[in-house]
Amino acid sequence: MTRCLAVLALALLVSCGGATPQSCATSADAALQKGDAVEAQKCAEAGLAAPGASTDTATSWRLERTRLRALALQGDSAKVNTELERLGKSYPTQVNVDLYASLARDLITAKKSADALQLVEAGKKKFPDKAKVFDQLIEQLKAEAAKGDDNALTQGLSQLGYIGGNTAKPKSTEPAPAQQPAAPAPAAPEKPIKP
Repeated sequence: MTRCLAVLALALLVSCGGATPQSCATSADAALQKGDAVEAQKCAEAGLAAPGASTDTATSWRLERTRLRALALQGDSAKVNTELERLGKSYPTQVNVDLYASLARDLITAKKSADALQLVEAGKKKFPDKAKVFDQLIEQLKAEAAKGDDNALTQGLSQLGYIGGNTAKPKSTEPAPAQQPAAPAPAAPEKPIKP
């Protein structure tokens, strides 16, 4: 099994342009720039597995960030959220408001707007003093919802109070207030009968 993993790691290293974390980071960045998120993820993972990656914090972060963006561009929001939590412990200053906003934009690009909204809200909670950074993304998500193609996004924006017409809120279990009966209409005056 270890031999199989070593062969796989070597194949990934060769496909990503080199056997060093730095060369893999360069290849991963180039793949991301070209819009090839799958290749970027592959190269970043190869770089993280390369000898010396764990001792080069700056390059390791570069590889982790590229991998994270590649996951977001592929629409894998569950993995993005899990990795954000993990990386926040290892790289607390790098996992910042700008990274959250960037990943949310990547999820929008991947047509995962409802997931992007959840990430925006998580970012606003994690960085409450910088919540304004997300305002432009909220506007972009509102414009996306206005197209009418994404019910989950529309419902999420409505539940959070960003747009009106919230039909997604649970109905109240309290009885409706009793209505007073309408006052009877005034009777028409009687007309005298002429003989």
